[in-house]
Amino acid sequence: MASDTTLDLPEVLRLHALWELGEDGGSRANLRGADLYDANLYGANLRDANLRDANLRGADLRGADLRGANLRGADLRDANLRGEDLRWADLRDATIGEHVLTGRVAAIGEAADYPVLMLATEAGHVLRAGCVTCTLDGAVEAALSEAESSGLDADLTRTEAEAVVAHGRALLAAWAAMDAEVEA
Repeated sequence: MASDTTLDLPEVLRLHALWELGEDGGSRANLRGADLYDANLYGANLRDANLRDANLRGADLRGADLRGANLRGADLRDANLRGEDLRWADLRDATIGEHVLTGRVAAIGEAADYPVLMLATEAGHVLRAGCVTCTLDGAVEAALSEAESSGLDADLTRTEAEAVVAHGRALLAAWAAMDAEVEA
């Protein structure tokens, strides 16, 4: 579905909800290539939806259910991803922040009410929480900077960030072990 200005998004979401429930008349949301720039998808049920190559730049995806969604090649720059559920979503070649995803994505914790995602990108593994994207090595500094500008407790922020980094490093070690087993 190329940029279609006649897209009836509420109807697509209604039919998708029916499809999810196995009801007559429902159909899986096919928003492939759709221009959803700045779209309000707050709390939307897009579980298993096809959003491949969709422009979701600046979209409000807070609380959206994107489990199992095909987001391959989607542009998620500047999208509000607070509270979204991306478990089992295909995010290969999607763009989040300034990074193009190349492989695995895992939810590894929460910081300041934002889910923290570990993303495999063209530049290596990065963390994403809210609008902050950083390397594991830069995560504590980035969190403290965000805490300072948001008036959050610096000590609590440091503790949370250090825990997330430790979890991220453990996840990378587990992924490396899994990859080594596959290659053996």
